[in-house]
Amino acid sequence: MPAVDYPEPDRRAVRGDDLTRIRGIGPRYAALLADSGIHTFDDLAAADAEQLRAIIKPGPMQQLNFTSWAAQASAFAATRGVQTGDDLTTLEGIGPMYAARLNDGGITTFAQLAEADEATLAELINAPAWRRINYGNWQAQARLAAEGDEAGLGELQARLFRREGDNLSLIRGIGARSAAGLREAGLGSFAALAAATPDQVEAAVKAGGGRGGDYAAWIDEAGRRAAGRRVPRATRRPKAAYVVPCPQDLSAIPGIGSVFEQRLYAAGIGSYWEVAELPGDELATLLNVRPGSIDIVAIQAEAMRLAVAGNSLGRAWDGTPPDDFEQVGGIGEVFERRLYEAGICTFDALAATSPERLAELCPSPALRLADYAAWCTHAAELVAARRG
Repeated sequence: MPAVDYPEPDRRAVRGDDLTRIRGIGPRYAALLADSGIHTFDDLAAADAEQLRAIIKPGPMQQLNFTSWAAQASAFAATRGVQTGDDLTTLEGIGPMYAARLNDGGITTFAQLAEADEATLAELINAPAWRRINYGNWQAQARLAAEGDEAGLGELQARLFRREGDNLSLIRGIGARSAAGLREAGLGSFAALAAATPDQVEAAVKAGGGRGGDYAAWIDEAGRRAAGRRVPRATRRPKAAYVVPCPQDLSAIPGIGSVFEQRLYAAGIGSYWEVAELPGDELATLLNVRPGSIDIVAIQAEAMRLAVAGNSLGRAWDGTPPDDFEQVGGIGEVFERRLYEAGICTFDALAATSPERLAELCPSPALRLADYAAWCTHAAELVAARRG
């Protein structure tokens, strides 16, 4: 009986995405996923951790973050979408899920949101009873955004989440009850706590129903934080592929305003990747927010989207404090962001950069030429003034 030649399956008929763009997936894992019917970012985003574990079959010593794979895939898949109207997620309190519900209800612009009545918004959002949403704050922000008042919007967003005192939860060992007791006793700032005695701290913590701890260590760490010195974090920090000296603009993450950004910087978090990969409960602690008061899941999804869009998966910040380049004449928020992305985030580094390189990084608008040499000179003057 003659042999029968059966044709090889045409793998070209299966169109898929390049799954090796996901950090943690190489050609071998991508092939295993494809053999199991996972060909696209959407397929991977829809898979759960146990399903992926069964496909990959990692060894006992392999630590693979399947949850991160799905989150990255979701962010890559979102880059295909075409956005219409305004980006409502730039408003504090509105994440992708709420923005989608508003869009589905016909509210796609800041102007429409500003004019909508609160009853309509409540019906569209359909939030759980325990989640109290201030729709008036959404509308106030939307009105400023529709009018193009960026300064007013930024000021309002910072004020919405401002808290009295410092984030005492950053100090290792201080929980919510202990922090509340300390604030009630007038020890709600790092400086006040650093000046207290262990007996005073103990009395405040007990009054607040806290469990107590190493009060001397709390006072010591508060002193370091009050002085502006960075405190190494004992945390489940995501494994980074590379570390850079400049932070990213975390306020670009919808839901993270200038106040939250500074809290993250103070904790040593300075990249979209780090925000996206932190355990959600730890991120909430660093932001010093009440459980359920903001959409942590949405914030991390947006952080992952920005990491994907900016090709910065695996990036971490080394904690070097950046300088405020907006003190230099001619440098605004956009140019500052570009310089930071290029690894230039201190006055020393700016002063040492050639005008030609600055022109490449920050090309001038057609009608307003930038004086790059003056940037370098001004930066050098600020360095000299700092050194006294």
